[in-house]
Amino acid sequence: MVATVGEILTEDQDRAFGRDSTTDDNRVRTAVAWLEEADHLRREENYVRVFPSSLRVNSVKEAEERLRRNDVPAERRRGLLSIVRALIQAPPDKGVTTDDLMSLAGLSAKGVRAALNQLERLGIATNDTALTAYVHTGVKEASKKRLAEACDLETALISHLREQAPGLGKNDSSVLNLRVAAQRLRDDEVADTQPQRLMRIVRSIGNDGREEDDEAPGSLSVRKRGRDQTKITLHREWDELEKWAKVRRQGAGLLLAHLLQCLPPDAKGTDLLAETTLGKLNHAIESDQILRQSVRSPEKLMERSLLWLHEQEVIRVHKGLVVFRSAMKIRLEPGARRVFTKAHFEPLALHYKGQVRQIHVMVHFAERGLAAVSEAVQLAMDYFALSEQEFLPVGSPARRPRPPARPRPSRGGRSSRA
Repeated sequence: MVATVGEILTEDQDRAFGRDSTTDDNRVRTAVAWLEEADHLRREENYVRVFPSSLRVNSVKEAEERLRRNDVPAERRRGLLSIVRALIQAPPDKGVTTDDLMSLAGLSAKGVRAALNQLERLGIATNDTALTAYVHTGVKEASKKRLAEACDLETALISHLREQAPGLGKNDSSVLNLRVAAQRLRDDEVADTQPQRLMRIVRSIGNDGREEDDEAPGSLSVRKRGRDQTKITLHREWDELEKWAKVRRQGAGLLLAHLLQCLPPDAKGTDLLAETTLGKLNHAIESDQILRQSVRSPEKLMERSLLWLHEQEVIRVHKGLVVFRSAMKIRLEPGARRVFTKAHFEPLALHYKGQVRQIHVMVHFAERGLAAVSEAVQLAMDYFALSEQEFLPVGSPARRPRPPARPRPSRGGRSSRA
């Protein structure tokens, strides 16, 4: 299943779980994480979609007049105007989620998407969303150089992965040691082979291949197993994985060329702002006939290639006003037990209990600091020096006598009482 937090909470008709919009997101994602810990499900990569959001009207009143001229029913008109009002009032440098619009317009997730499409058909919104990105040209670390290095690094890393696990097939897993791989590529004189950079490359490969099917998995999935080790599971054969990576790199090259053309002819420097639209970026992909014929959806390839440029720090996408649906992709394990008991919850309950205790300690620290800073300092020292059983009586409001100090070594090496 693919669903946002807001879409999941629509099932909570009794409001037994949802409390307020500021905490719902964290609590739902925490709940999903603990269900995954109990082997009830598996959370995969997020699935993000961008919807038409640039308005062609300057006010809610203008939008309402256009809706009336098109004989939109009053009830439907109220929902559409709620969306228009949210887009007009939203800060220009922040996005709006479909969950936000669901709450404001009183619509389902499908209803919000249908409303956005209707606004586009009526000429109130457009899918040619303005986009700006910071690029670098005419300098040592120009975007062109960064792209070439990222392409070389990815090609070399895929080759290394194939050498390490040549017999790895679809849905098979292997372990990648990032430090070993970094050293191997460094020996081959590949630039910028830091382990964290390799991890970014691997995660990006994991998102390839969804241009053909929204529900399809990426080329691979990644799960950290320690500081340097990562479990990699293939979701397509090596040749197909390489094909999708190559297609995405070609798309990235076309997009970067377009962004550089958006700069003044004599532009030179870092973080130069290139202004364009998603429509123009999509045209840059479709202008390559061979590339266009190799994918089913050039628009999705454009989105994936643009995000890859940002992930690899070739450019920096400047977040504009967009409506996006950031959904979790959750796979229910076949045959898994569907019961989450109190025993499953106990570790999380202990974690929250500890957090509450820490908050109370900070309250006592502040109260004592107002009365006497020395007492607050002593409380902090006790917190880190004493065990929990020793500290709790000391940290209580009615401060009990502190336990005797532990022996400290004297200068002569013998222990003495403080």
